[in-house]
Amino acid sequence: MALGIPGIEDAMASSRDRYWLDTNSHASARLNLQHFWNQLSCGYLIHPDIPVATNAKVADVGTGTGLWPISLSTTLPPSVQLHGFDISDAQFPPKNWLPENVNMDTWNALNPAPEHLIGQYDVVNIRYFGLVVRKDNFDGLLRNLVSLLKPGGFLQWTEINIPEQEILSGQPGSPATATSAFSEDGMETIATLGVNFDWLRNLPEIFHDFGLTGARQFRPKPLAALRPMSSYLAIGGWEEFSYNVLDKRGPHPILGTGQELRQRLHEVRKEIQAGAAIEQLHYVTVGRHPAEEA
Repeated sequence: MALGIPGIEDAMASSRDRYWLDTNSHASARLNLQHFWNQLSCGYLIHPDIPVATNAKVADVGTGTGLWPISLSTTLPPSVQLHGFDISDAQFPPKNWLPENVNMDTWNALNPAPEHLIGQYDVVNIRYFGLVVRKDNFDGLLRNLVSLLKPGGFLQWTEINIPEQEILSGQPGSPATATSAFSEDGMETIATLGVNFDWLRNLPEIFHDFGLTGARQFRPKPLAALRPMSSYLAIGGWEEFSYNVLDKRGPHPILGTGQELRQRLHEVRKEIQAGAAIEQLHYVTVGRHPAEEA
């Protein structure tokens, strides 16, 4: 649905080529917290069904601050090569601070992969791309991810289904009125921006259509103690949106100006501190590139 507001529509059009949140220190802190939420919620960084050989090459697409490959480097043999890719290097640590087996480089995953990366990886990981996916870029994105795989390599896609989020109260009588109202408006807003998650539950079948075999989807049971963490992550993302889009491009018909959105988030934060929560569930989808015949 078009918004009829050129500034917002331009910002959303550019989101097809760049992440429309932010890359500043607050955004980096949010991404790092999101990494630990993901790890604790799922219980792993690479699903146990995916074997990682001592000479494996592993790619992380949309690596952000690079914490996923950096974390893996502490648990895998130093002979495993870990490569992080992102459209921007603004959040990368300095190269000389990276572990010896971790490398990071820029690549826009909506564009075909450079030739030297084709067919090079035993594992390709991607997380939290739901706000980037559109109807007109999904096929290209998935095709680009599959192109990175060696024969027999695995693709792992971790996502949250934002429209399925629940508003909960940890204590009887805890207020959640502002949180519930904002959740509804937030989901309506992302729909106006061309984002939907209809594809997520069908991702195993889509993997199959793109030539991957044995695709399975896992839905880890959320840890109740992490609900405040997921709630503050959601608030942080919307705060970045208020500064990076609304302040720069103009108000949104549902959320208003950046300042109005931040005021609403202030009320949501107070409810979360009193025991309300925004719970979001993880979907982890794994598929394998067919191995070459002997």
